[in-house]
Amino acid sequence: MQIYIVNQITSQCQFIQTYFKGSSSTRDPHNIIWSAPISPFVKLNIDGSSLGNPGSLGFGGIVRDSRGFWFSGFYGHFDHTTNIHVELLAILNGMRHAWNNGFRHIIIETDSLVAIHLIE
Repeated sequence: MQIYIVNQITSQCQFIQTYFKGSSSTRDPHNIIWSAPISPFVKLNIDGSSLGNPGSLGFGGIVRDSRGFWFSGFYGHFDHTTNIHVELLAILNGMRHAWNNGFRHIIIETDSLVAIHLIE
């Protein structure tokens, strides 16, 4: 299996989403754009979120092909953990999901630099 993990915020992209950088009082909109992977790769976009740190958490993701077509998605929930733990769980469960659905060439995009550094 070939897996590449990249930071979603710095990737070159095709579809535009807006996110806010900074505290809620100093929100600064920035554009994030999604780019399709080169065939035979699929792209696994994941994210996790917790209510509190530690707290109740959820995660999910989607798998898209080189044309940007959605193949499948996944999600999960845990009762109590930390922000970084949920990001790592999202990556792990996303990889399992992609593998179990027959994908062997995977690019993972996440917004967690800490998770990327821990994996590296």
